[in-house]
Amino acid sequence: MTANLRIGNGKMNNNKRLVVLAMVLFAFFSIAGLYFNYLLSWRIEQQAVGINLAGRQRMLSQRMVKVLLQIDNARRSGEPSTKVYLEELKLTFDLFDNTLCGFDTGHETRGGAGEKLFLPPVTEIQARQSVSEAVAIWKDYRKKVMGLLESGEKLDETILQSALVEAQARNLKLLALMNTLTTTLEIQTQHEAELIRIYQAGALLLAMACFVWLFVLFRQRDMDALNAKEIAEEATRKLVSDSEHKSFLVELAAELHQAATISDFAKRFMNSVTPLISADYGAFYLFDEKSQRLIPIGGHAVLASELETVGIGYGLVGQCAKDMTPILIDDSTDTPIRIVCGAGGKKPKSIMMLPVTHTDRLLGVIVLAALQPMVTEKRALLDALMPMVAMNIELFSNNRREI
Repeated sequence: MTANLRIGNGKMNNNKRLVVLAMVLFAFFSIAGLYFNYLLSWRIEQQAVGINLAGRQRMLSQRMVKVLLQIDNARRSGEPSTKVYLEELKLTFDLFDNTLCGFDTGHETRGGAGEKLFLPPVTEIQARQSVSEAVAIWKDYRKKVMGLLESGEKLDETILQSALVEAQARNLKLLALMNTLTTTLEIQTQHEAELIRIYQAGALLLAMACFVWLFVLFRQRDMDALNAKEIAEEATRKLVSDSEHKSFLVELAAELHQAATISDFAKRFMNSVTPLISADYGAFYLFDEKSQRLIPIGGHAVLASELETVGIGYGLVGQCAKDMTPILIDDSTDTPIRIVCGAGGKKPKSIMMLPVTHTDRLLGVIVLAALQPMVTEKRALLDALMPMVAMNIELFSNNRREI
């Protein structure tokens, strides 16, 4: 006869899985928050370079006109050499041209301290429009200035005047476009910074939510353990009040208190309980969550080494573990289970399998078998002892971690 209780195996280890999930999410969102913090700093640093160089373009456009006027004034006043002015014009021209090319297509230029750096092209629509207009205006202006630089100190008055006319015609427009570019890059940087801060705040809030979730799960686990302990203690108190069981429980408590490991505890428990219900055979299987198998760790009238590990759902022991439901069988003439004693084995007449559970989590399975019908009146005592067994298994597993 098999008793079936409606306890689903899907609830097994549910709390532990939620704890692991909450820890993973907490770590993920914490790392995400740090990533957004790094990204914010990096983007501001990159955009600051672009804003600085765009602002420098405004100065260079005016400086170029100033140098052209200085060259023209030096020619008119009869100065013997314009070399200094031409060198300054070349420096200004190269900086402006390379930086504008960087904003347009990406190009190497020099930073404010004279260091070489690669300036990537702008991508924002308004900034892209300002750069495109500046490139179009700079095209003819550039040719005239290059022609003047190529002529060197042997200045051609026609080339100089042509460059001056082009500079005066394009100067204010270039200044306005570079000013628009600077403002646009500043606004873009502010927008990106705000967006990244929102992402960062979201990640940190989610990390905090996961932390609170973890706290609730651990609190719930402690409450479940406390409730289970109270249930076990209440069941024990009820049994102790019964004079028939009092002496047995006192002896059992004293015996189990001496156990140093889970295996020792299982052996002592089986040796005490098996004779109580007139069973000839007893085995204690511990559930290993990692391998999802039941491992024999102790027994009565049988050595654990003589038993095999059992997978969840395989055989009667595995089925009891899968369903987390007691199994009772009488007159089991066809069962392959045998009582190991002496030199051979005998088929049992009755079998009792009891799952050891804690808050819907499987911890192990206790198997009892007898050559004659067992004393089923003691079943209530066994049921009452199960919470105590589960509590001790939890304590060994969490604190000592020894088999």
